[in-house]
Amino acid sequence: MKCKFCQKSAGLFHSVHKECAQKHEEAKKLIAQTTVELLCADSPTPFTYDFLNDQLKPIKQAGYLTDAQTEEIAIDSLYNTIRKSARVNAFRLFDFISSIPYAIRKQILASRDYELYWEVFFENYFASMNDNVQVDDDYKRLLVKLKQEQNLSDAIDAVAERILQHKIYKALEDGIIEEVEEEQIGNFVEQSSITQAALHKSQAYQKLVQSLVLRDIKEGREIERLKINNLPLLLGKNEFPIWIFQEVNAYEEKTGRKYVGGSRGTNIRICKGVYYRVGATKGQSVEYQYQNFLGKGHLIVTNKNLYFIGVKQLKLPIAKILTYEPYSDGIMLVKDGANPKPYTFVGFDPWFIVNAINLLVD
Repeated sequence: MKCKFCQKSAGLFHSVHKECAQKHEEAKKLIAQTTVELLCADSPTPFTYDFLNDQLKPIKQAGYLTDAQTEEIAIDSLYNTIRKSARVNAFRLFDFISSIPYAIRKQILASRDYELYWEVFFENYFASMNDNVQVDDDYKRLLVKLKQEQNLSDAIDAVAERILQHKIYKALEDGIIEEVEEEQIGNFVEQSSITQAALHKSQAYQKLVQSLVLRDIKEGREIERLKINNLPLLLGKNEFPIWIFQEVNAYEEKTGRKYVGGSRGTNIRICKGVYYRVGATKGQSVEYQYQNFLGKGHLIVTNKNLYFIGVKQLKLPIAKILTYEPYSDGIMLVKDGANPKPYTFVGFDPWFIVNAINLLVD
């Protein structure tokens, strides 16, 4: 029989030479080791798919490996290595993936292991930066390429948003964000290349802008941070919007009446044609309060009023708000008048409205 590796005679009852099988196993290990070493090397030599094949060619031939077997071992080694991301040279990894034939590259780019590698890499990089340090130019170029060429925009934006959230809430620990903190956060937004779409979905970024609006109110500046097109209401003289909450549920407290305590009693037959009625009581009317749903709409905050714009429209002058009670997901407001009536708005963090009311009333 012929040896399945060297194709020479292996004897009557043998399909492989022991030496050939040993060379085959050693070549598999060496291919994996070479791939990892090249992937982690700190070398100016570009690491590409063709360069790797050139390095592996003599190993492949000495170990009787096919092209397909060699490629499979190399790619498996890549996966195993990026799971231990601290060892990988990120720039060489990017160059290598970019040079791989499309069919293989597509599979790698779609893998969670590859996506997770870059998430961890940039999370560690961003977290290690001081507030006044800018992203290195090489890293910034890598960021842009990854997001544009390898479709990792969402994954990297998610990392940047987490770091941004930490920076914003840290800055808010002592109150309204100061100008130096605003500049540092703005630099990070620019340097991290986080998209506008990701910022608009970020609750932390929303709180940042709200804080800056509150600072402008406190310092008596003109509010220019909020741009609303086609505002669905006519504002008064010297009135301007400072925030708008969408998808807000509005409720109005109403008073209802109902009868309680009444009973028709029971008829007891005494004899034929004669009945005696017992247990009858007279009911009484009592009032009760309930929340009447006014619909879903926009809650617009201006420097003078709160407007609810939905199926029903409400106008609550800030100067006439007697009291308010914030909740975790909304606020209850009581407007001054002949019959003070509570209104409840649900579906947002009331932190901004509470602070805006206090600043505008003062």
